[in-house]
Amino acid sequence: MNEAHQLLQKINWFLKPISEFILYLFTTKSGFIFLLLFLVLFLFFIIHNKLKDRKLAYISAKNQNKVPFSDFLIIIFEELSKIFAKIVANITILIVTLFLMLAIVGLSTTFSTIDTFISNNEKIKEMKLVVKNLNQRYKVAKVEILDYNKFLDSTKLKITFFDYASNGYVPENQEINLSGNEIYINTFVMNFDYIFVENGEEINIALPYMIFTEKMTQEEGILLNVADSTGVPYVFNRNSDNLYGISTEKYNERLKEIVEMMNDEKKAKEAGVRSFYVSAPHFVKILNKGQTFIIWIEQTGGLVIKEEEEW
Repeated sequence: MNEAHQLLQKINWFLKPISEFILYLFTTKSGFIFLLLFLVLFLFFIIHNKLKDRKLAYISAKNQNKVPFSDFLIIIFEELSKIFAKIVANITILIVTLFLMLAIVGLSTTFSTIDTFISNNEKIKEMKLVVKNLNQRYKVAKVEILDYNKFLDSTKLKITFFDYASNGYVPENQEINLSGNEIYINTFVMNFDYIFVENGEEINIALPYMIFTEKMTQEEGILLNVADSTGVPYVFNRNSDNLYGISTEKYNERLKEIVEMMNDEKKAKEAGVRSFYVSAPHFVKILNKGQTFIIWIEQTGGLVIKEEEEW
């Protein structure tokens, strides 16, 4: 299949530009104008050359520098008649040429449709493998309580994110000062059950993205630095040892598309995402300075926050 697909792409690489030019000439306004201008210029040069010859004849025979208007009309009529006669005489060649152009357009369109179908199927297979690789329980981050001021009722946190590509916490961390001591975390959830319908599966991918307290509205929440410099969440990164059924290159390519879907509902729907939504905020009450919590995402897409020693 791959060899046949590659051969088809090579043939269409040659046919497609020709097909697009033919369609441009015969199906667009600017194409029609281009053809008309070409025809006008063609007729102009033929008639101009004929008038030039006739003028030379008049100069030699009648010593006139100007071709009479009646002769001018006759020349136009004669040349148009000759062109029409040539078209009729070569009607078979013209018809064959038109059929050839139609064949090129038809073949190119068919090849493009097949190419798109095969490419989309491959893309869907790769996307399924990416989602299956992500469909597991995974650690998102470690939250350390650096300080809690009971008099000011304020909490200082340090959040360190887990990167599965390196199988460890990233060196950079995020320090957050919050008013209040009841911590809420919002989670973004994508439901992929449409593209897994043949297996009857329902798969969710979740990502915590915002933190706030009982003294803050969700609109005032602080965004978590969950992603690397390329915009891909740390917890979605994988190395070759942690992947099955797909290469690292293809995984990263499709993963970026999934990340784009998180910000583009239309693209997400087209890719087979049934729904995506913000789940109910998960709650944890800060008790003491020095406590450490681990944020986990379950296979169902749910969020779990537990003290580190409990795991």
